[in-house]
Amino acid sequence: MRWSRLKQMVESRIATSLRGRIELHSARYRHAHDSDGRVWLTVDGREVVSVSYHRTAAIRYHIARGLREANAHVVASDPAFRAEFQDGWAPATAITRKQGIVTQFEFYDDLEEYLSQTVEQALESPNPLIRALAIVDRRLGKRRLRSLSPDALDHPLIRELYDLRCVAEGIEHDATSIRTP
Repeated sequence: MRWSRLKQMVESRIATSLRGRIELHSARYRHAHDSDGRVWLTVDGREVVSVSYHRTAAIRYHIARGLREANAHVVASDPAFRAEFQDGWAPATAITRKQGIVTQFEFYDDLEEYLSQTVEQALESPNPLIRALAIVDRRLGKRRLRSLSPDALDHPLIRELYDLRCVAEGIEHDATSIRTP
């Protein structure tokens, strides 16, 4: 799906009380041998999420390297384990995705996945970006917002958007995590 359409569809799901305050942005940079870019999400003009391929790849490389070093003795002696940790990249990718550290193209895929889900499915997603978007989704009612458990707010982005949504909707909540500019 084209970025302009994807952006429009995701932003159209944002609760009325937050329209214009939460925005998605994307930029692509062309280089001599490859292309890179970044995607970012802003709240009131302040970046709260920023992802790019090169930054994510660097983080994954360091994790994979650490996994290879930490498991060198196991990898050498266990053929079944060796295959999975040969380069460490697959586990490093799984670790970073769970933390919400993704490439720009994974971010696009996550947005498309979010659009294909009900708000209930999105709230139960293991993906922090999808759960964060569900918090600000217009389909999430005030009653359901009030009833969310603290366990559902386990990621800083999710907690920040939850606090923002509660304030915008006039819902009493523990506002200790609201960041001031």
